[in-house]
Amino acid sequence: MRHVLLISVGGLHEEDFANSIAAGTCAHLAALAGHAVTYTDAEIPRPSGPFPGLIAQVRGATPRVTGVYYDHTFDRALHPPSCDCTGPRGSPVRLTGHLDRNEAPLAGNGTAAIDSARLPATRVPGRREPLWPHNYLRVKTVFGVLRARGLRTA
Repeated sequence: MRHVLLISVGGLHEEDFANSIAAGTCAHLAALAGHAVTYTDAEIPRPSGPFPGLIAQVRGATPRVTGVYYDHTFDRALHPPSCDCTGPRGSPVRLTGHLDRNEAPLAGNGTAAIDSARLPATRVPGRREPLWPHNYLRVKTVFGVLRARGLRTA
């Protein structure tokens, strides 16, 4: 296998996918399905949601292992954004569109830039360093593993 394409559509159930192909309502999905492996007995992690669900697909780990339950959680080991990191710990972690510096992700120019001031602070005591989304996970993803082997991801 030379290429892998992972398509994750929030709210699209296996039954919906099969019905769409049978009814011919989406020729592009039908064409992909003709050359693909479809997992019909897959289950979502619990608690479910698009963010922990996609992380489970690219890591194979449950929310309990990854530390990501939803895109808006609370972490007792982090400091809140814009703090001096000397007080008590505990911060909301919002990995949502509000992080975009432009307030409109992918608007017009096709780019989004994360505003680091909106990120929670790292777990390092006394140091104010933003905790970037890719470092929030407690585990490696398939993308990191592939890049470490010199392979490309998109």
